[in-house]
Amino acid sequence: MFTAFKFLRRRASGVATERKRSPEEIASEALVVLLAEDLPGQGLFKDFYVRLTGIVRVYIEETTGLRAPEQTTEEFLRELRTRATFSAERSIQLQEFLEAADMVKYAGQQPGIEQIELSSRRAQEFIAGESTASSIRD
Repeated sequence: MFTAFKFLRRRASGVATERKRSPEEIASEALVVLLAEDLPGQGLFKDFYVRLTGIVRVYIEETTGLRAPEQTTEEFLRELRTRATFSAERSIQLQEFLEAADMVKYAGQQPGIEQIELSSRRAQEFIAGESTASSIRD
């Protein structure tokens, strides 16, 4: 009874209870912020890809329990295959996304606009989920 009274009193006072945001909402917001910063336009390709892959890895960790941010790409992909977390097609897309990003982050590759756009779309695919992955194609 007391709990219900507190709830009604809080509601009446205009104090809204914050709804916990989903991993998809958090990652989507982070992606929008990142894209708005236009790091590639400033020549900050490595910074862009570090943050882009970080957003995807944290999202995957939050939704699957895989310790994605703490692993190398190779370790992460091996665990992903072992667990069969995603469909074969999504696993291949994720592998291509992460390996292309690693080329920028660690090998100093300068991506073109097409590669940046593809990487951004792939990140959006994984954040949006399996249902929209088939509608977002290159």
